[in-house]
Amino acid sequence: MRNRAIVTDTEHHDDRGGDPTADALADAMTAVRAGDTAAWSELWTLLERTVTGVARGRFRLDAADVDDIGQEVWLRLQLHLDRIDEPRAVRAWVRTTTTRECLRLLRGRERTEALGDRLDAAVAPTDGPERG
Repeated sequence: MRNRAIVTDTEHHDDRGGDPTADALADAMTAVRAGDTAAWSELWTLLERTVTGVARGRFRLDAADVDDIGQEVWLRLQLHLDRIDEPRAVRAWVRTTTTRECLRLLRGRERTEALGDRLDAAVAPTDGPERG
């Protein structure tokens, strides 16, 4: 016999490995838009695996970077909630936004590393002291 808590914990997930269902996401989005502040927590619970899956699985980011990406995606969701016309599309929006944030992070690192390399080359010691 199944434990009721287990059933409750999984009722918003489908059989493909625990991904949130479109209905649960749509319900949470509708509640958030209606001003239900507690629904934000439910929405994040349903979407957190999507963010983590993209950031860790696709981009191989470490835990600290995944946390940073998650915060940025969450902020963008709050700022652009009204731009998501169909509540069922929120997971795709989060997946796309997470991908963009990961790429932004990695591009920023490449620029920083390239600048560091150029600075190192510019200040590299010469073979000997210059005499004039």
